[in-house]
Amino acid sequence: MHFNHQSINTFLCHWPDFHTFVFVRILEHTVALYPTTSPLAASYFSPPPTKKKWFRKSKPIHVSFEDVLQAHNLSTGWIHAPCRLGPSKGPQDILLFAPGRPIHLLTRSPAQRTRLVNLFWFSRHEPATITQHHQHTVQEYLEKSKQRRQDQIAQSLKTMEALQQRIQNAQHIISKTTHKLTELNQKETHVVSESGLEARLHKVNISMVKTSFWFEQCKQRLELVKSQMARYES
Repeated sequence: MHFNHQSINTFLCHWPDFHTFVFVRILEHTVALYPTTSPLAASYFSPPPTKKKWFRKSKPIHVSFEDVLQAHNLSTGWIHAPCRLGPSKGPQDILLFAPGRPIHLLTRSPAQRTRLVNLFWFSRHEPATITQHHQHTVQEYLEKSKQRRQDQIAQSLKTMEALQQRIQNAQHIISKTTHKLTELNQKETHVVSESGLEARLHKVNISMVKTSFWFEQCKQRLELVKSQMARYES
């Protein structure tokens, strides 16, 4: 059996605030974080419900922590920060007080939380400091995440403005086409042209419905991003 020395001080936790998983490595002076959205990490952290009837038809896939470690290049990209361990509210909760804001994590099991907490206190023989080679900090990561969400909001607003303009243009075309149809009905002439205008009006109506649908979708996405930003800033 192959032994991976990284598994001694490395844990995989869930980071609910950012809807992602994160490797947590307990070092002598800092706690290092390595966010990941790997499906393998999700499979390990949340094993499939083997007691369900539908699942018995397929062979379960076993994912070990060593499998997840080997699937990631953990030599670089860690986020280092001096942290204090705060009081937890549940058997799987980990609360780290880092510069900038607290970090709330969830462990895979209560036993994993116990090992993480014990290792944390065991390694804290000296005051926490950051060495010079720790270039990435938690605050930098949080600021980048905040900037990405602000960019998403700006892009959503731009998309909504474009869709709103398309709706206004469609309404103008409908109004213009309806006016022409009214004139043709009054004159009772150009039956062929009237049929063409009716088809055009129907096409514009369909386009307007589709545009309104995408406008509402973008509006909902914007509200979701705003709520995430509000929770982050709080």
